[in-house]
Amino acid sequence: MNVEHVGMLSLGMLRHPPGDARVAEFFDAVDRVYAVAERSDGFIWRLGTSENDAAAAAGRPLLDGDPRAISSFSVWRSAEDLEHFVYHTLHGSFYRRRAEWF
Repeated sequence: MNVEHVGMLSLGMLRHPPGDARVAEFFDAVDRVYAVAERSDGFIWRLGTSENDAAAAAGRPLLDGDPRAISSFSVWRSAEDLEHFVYHTLHGSFYRRRAEWF
């Protein structure tokens, strides 16, 4: 049996630390965006529930523990399924605004 999936690792450096009002809209939407991902066609799995779980799983903090460094990791059935989620769901509306926060 030959099964192939797509893994997506996102790393970002926030312009401002978590808790700052200038990134609050981004953080307020994280759970909603994750919920959309988990209901999306082709979604298989994501690492943990917080933005820094990928660094913790690797046994070291991202960028020497800088709280502005955040990450996420997910697995998808296909690149097409991932592409649809990234650009054509609620995630896409935040992705298009990424320069405001990153």
